[in-house]
Amino acid sequence: MTLREIRKFLFGAVETREEKGGLRAFPIPEKIRRIWGEKADWLETHASFPTGVRLDLHTDAPTVCFTLSGGTFTVALDGLFAGKWEAMEKTTFSLSLPAGDHRVTMWYPLHENGIVHDLTLPEGYSATPHAYDCSFLFLGDSITQGFCAEHDTCAFALQVSAACNADCLIQGVGGAYFNPDAFEKPEYFDPHRVIVAFGTNDPTWGFDGETLRKQTGDYLEKLVAAFGPAKVLCILPIWRSENSLKEEIRGFYGECMAMIRQEAEKRDIPVVDGLTLVPHHPDYFAADCLHPNDRGFGAYACNLLPYLF
Repeated sequence: MTLREIRKFLFGAVETREEKGGLRAFPIPEKIRRIWGEKADWLETHASFPTGVRLDLHTDAPTVCFTLSGGTFTVALDGLFAGKWEAMEKTTFSLSLPAGDHRVTMWYPLHENGIVHDLTLPEGYSATPHAYDCSFLFLGDSITQGFCAEHDTCAFALQVSAACNADCLIQGVGGAYFNPDAFEKPEYFDPHRVIVAFGTNDPTWGFDGETLRKQTGDYLEKLVAAFGPAKVLCILPIWRSENSLKEEIRGFYGECMAMIRQEAEKRDIPVVDGLTLVPHHPDYFAADCLHPNDRGFGAYACNLLPYLF
């Protein structure tokens, strides 16, 4: 297929760019990526990852071929994990399908700048884009972006979206905080639910309490203006070990969590206590005891689902 034809199966991106003869995709617009870049180069790098971007299609073809480069891609057949494809250089992969109509979903890497060069079906076969039942916008930090997931599709935002057959736009940025300058309403994406989950990084950036309260309030005010309070769901930070925080900010960290709740409730935004989502045990986390592993992300997604409808 031409890149133009491939775009009709592309979901989870607000911008695309042709690069190295293929299609690169971005869930976060360039303007916002640059704003994060003004804070730190590595924030812009994280904001440029194609987190949650995917090709999602139905076909009765016996095989589907993808030509990819730039990272590790994940493929699913009828919603079930079917493999990981490592393609640092331009490589073609083939997925064999059983007889009949089947759904094929191919995710760009969560944390690498992957490129799709080609999508090929055998002669005489066609494909149609997947139809979703609803849509979610995720806003947050590295946990929303799925850092430390052993399998990309285990990131909580992807698991929640799959469980609800939801089209998702994942605007998580590793290291991010409530920064009102770094939000703008997506132009062509009208979500049924907006899930915002910052807070774990906010006390570590060196802001004082008054500044953090203003930034948090201004950010939430923008969400309310864009979507109304009923659509927004504010998740307070999940458990992290004391050792993952510098000793001098441990008390301040708890104060910040209380402040986020106050600012959300002041605007009638529903709040989920993140401490109820993932068990407070290292078995559910990566070695840093900050980012969930696949088991922790599964608990996060399962416990979050009842709050979405």
